Amino acid sequence: MKLEIRCPIKAARFGVVFAQLKSFSDQIILRPDHDGLSMQCMDSSQVCLFDARLAAGWFDTYEFSEGDPSSLGVVPRVLAVALGTRKDNQHVTVAASPGEDRIQVTIDGDDAHLDKLFSVQLIDVEAEVLDLGSQEDSQVDMT
Repeated sequence: MKLEIRCPIKAARFGVVFAQLKSFSDQIILRPDHDGLSMQCMDSSQVCLFDARLAAGWFDTYEFSEGDPSSLGVVPRVLAVALGTRKDNQHVTVAASPGEDRIQVTIDGDDAHLDKLFSVQLIDVEAEVLDLGSQEDSQVDMT
């Protein structure tokens, strides 16, 4: 899996997601597939859920092939630190290889600033995928 964000506004927004999640949850599951990247996590009390999907077209480059990891557990705080080093005109690239226990985060593309490479350790996350696709079924009645 490889995704690249060249647009400064989108790169900043991507970083803000993880900057906000670091105070919300200790772990997040990234699920890449052919159509895009899904992200899901719950707070420590298992009450609040964060569920987001970024379509493959949202990224400037999005590559996913058979054999790539289908689930990546990361610590949002660590990813927020890596993405927080990005300067205004730098690009963000996130890559994961099959069988690896790390993802590579690269911040580069601006000659005025240093390029940065981070190797972010993946974690084992024991969590179910919560499917929120069905709007008809609900265990909550609101009046």
